Amino acid sequence: MGGYCYVPNPPSNAPDDLTEYLRLLKRGRTDPLNRVQFVSPPDPEYPDHPIYGATYSVLHLAGARHHSQVAPRPGRPRGRVQQRWFRSRVLKNRRRVWVYIPPVLDRNSRPPRLVIFFDGFGYVHEISAPTTLDNLASEGRIPPTYALFVDALDLDTRGKELPCHPEFGRFLMRELLPWSRRTLGRSFDGRHTTLAGFSYGGLCSMYWAMRHPTRFGSVISQSGSFWWAPKDAAEPVALAREFMRRPRLPLKIYLDVGRYEGHADPENGAGHLAANRHLRDVLLVKGYPVRYQTYNGGHDTYCWRETLVDALPWVLS
Repeated sequence: MGGYCYVPNPPSNAPDDLTEYLRLLKRGRTDPLNRVQFVSPPDPEYPDHPIYGATYSVLHLAGARHHSQVAPRPGRPRGRVQQRWFRSRVLKNRRRVWVYIPPVLDRNSRPPRLVIFFDGFGYVHEISAPTTLDNLASEGRIPPTYALFVDALDLDTRGKELPCHPEFGRFLMRELLPWSRRTLGRSFDGRHTTLAGFSYGGLCSMYWAMRHPTRFGSVISQSGSFWWAPKDAAEPVALAREFMRRPRLPLKIYLDVGRYEGHADPENGAGHLAANRHLRDVLLVKGYPVRYQTYNGGHDTYCWRETLVDALPWVLS
């Protein structure tokens, strides 16, 4: 399963620059013989964003899994999503944070959870995470769950902040968590707080949970960029080596990656598929509770909206 498009008159060689490559895809056209489409809405704050604001044709074969939880259900309770603005003194920038309030809080149920999602615009408007939270809660598969969806701003800022940037960690601990307590009117036990993200966001989630395991008890990583390493590192997949060096931490971890994410290039030395499998093996050897799955797709939000239905009950239940 996944999205695809046709790019008319493409250059003979794909652009090396990621931003230019994504802009090339946005010029793509949908398949005239396929009426099933996946719409990525434009971001009003960043109308020229190279990721958002495209429409793709959808390949979803008969044998592929299809979760109905990603679609709104008439008559079911729905949570509230509020867009807030957050100015960070640590990061010296301003961003949106979408706050999700669950529809019903049963005081006799399990303690409520908090999930902090990175790439907030993508999770709210492409992956439809608030709808998934609504439906999973109404089915009783997850306890009442609050969520924060943290905006990633533009690609340059995202590429600086999410790959294990020390200032981003200070932003999380010193600013975002206290702000969440004031905004939501309650605090959450670290065991009931999850970090979640895709690509660089998955790397970011895993790294800061590793650094602060008493504040973040679980991780959802969707196609995490675990091939990453600092520029001065001799080898890629730095995070797996860091987990191997440390004692086992009280973390519960969900990992997924696409079967067609195996490409490796000279810059990173390992593709998403190999790097995720390597990290999975390291975590299992260390004794972590891990749920791992490889889906038949690529680095694609259409796939992640489906696998999120598996991820949330695993880490929240």
